Amino acid sequence: YALFAFASTEGVAAAFCAALVLTSLVFAVLHTMESYRLKENPDNTSGVQGTRSRLLRKSIGLFNYGTCAAYFILLVFSRLDDVDSNETYCKWAAGLQVNVYMLSLTFLYRVLLARASLIDSCDRYRCFIKFSWTFLHAVYLPTSFTPYVSMVAGTESSLHYEIDGHMRCADDPELVLFVVFGAIDLFLSVACVGIFVHMLCSSMGELSSGLVRRLVIRNSAFGITSTIVTLFGFVTAATVTESYGYHPIKFGWVLNCFIVTINVLCINFIWEYRFYARAIRWALNLAPLPPLDSPKSNKGEIVALALKDSKQTSTPGRSSAMPSEC
Repeated sequence: YALFAFASTEGVAAAFCAALVLTSLVFAVLHTMESYRLKENPDNTSGVQGTRSRLLRKSIGLFNYGTCAAYFILLVFSRLDDVDSNETYCKWAAGLQVNVYMLSLTFLYRVLLARASLIDSCDRYRCFIKFSWTFLHAVYLPTSFTPYVSMVAGTESSLHYEIDGHMRCADDPELVLFVVFGAIDLFLSVACVGIFVHMLCSSMGELSSGLVRRLVIRNSAFGITSTIVTLFGFVTAATVTESYGYHPIKFGWVLNCFIVTINVLCINFIWEYRFYARAIRWALNLAPLPPLDSPKSNKGEIVALALKDSKQTSTPGRSSAMPSEC
């Protein structure tokens, strides 16, 4: 009840939303600056791996800008009226909470799948990646709009409950929903991170073991952290709903924003610090970082690893492979 009261305090949910909007906006701007820098210094990469590299840049941009826009809408919505005192507003809030959260997760998994596809230059996991990409857009994302369907159809019941002596806006989702979507999120996260780490480890013989080790550690650490935090959110929401019979909307907003903020940090910190340093120095018109005679010199470690073989081989009709023997 103390947590519910804290989340219902004036301005708390809005503060969490504002922090998330600012965080995602900062990373969105940094990635945009780096994209403009690359346009001034094109790498002339073509073929399958060049396309996948561009898809990864577009996916991380969509993740950052999309999350920023979605939670800015939630921020504005939270300031228009008090959901605890307006039943109609409460029903819209319940749908919006689910919608923006699943939208941000869709953008997140687009990044993970695009990253796995880029490093899987031999297409060993092509079927899984293609199926997951289709499922994400054809099934997972549309499901987030089901609360609006129930509301328009008039099948949504009253969402106000007496909590700690106050009428609060809350919903009562079925436990099976938390189990199903929690399992889907866990599977996609573990699979994408697992594919990426496996492909990196398989390159040990061709690339600097120190570089690969740093990549494996950083990607594993941030990937696992993001997975655990997302799973924690589903477990917490399910536990609250089962224990009390309802899930307060404002509490959900705070939990929602906290989890997505951690996800934004984890996904963006997968890119090495030099990536952001290059973008900032370019924007400030400072001298560029000295080039390194290593795969992470210009495009970033992840992209360069996947494209490395395309610079060393010129076999026609073949996508860049890493390692060189697929």
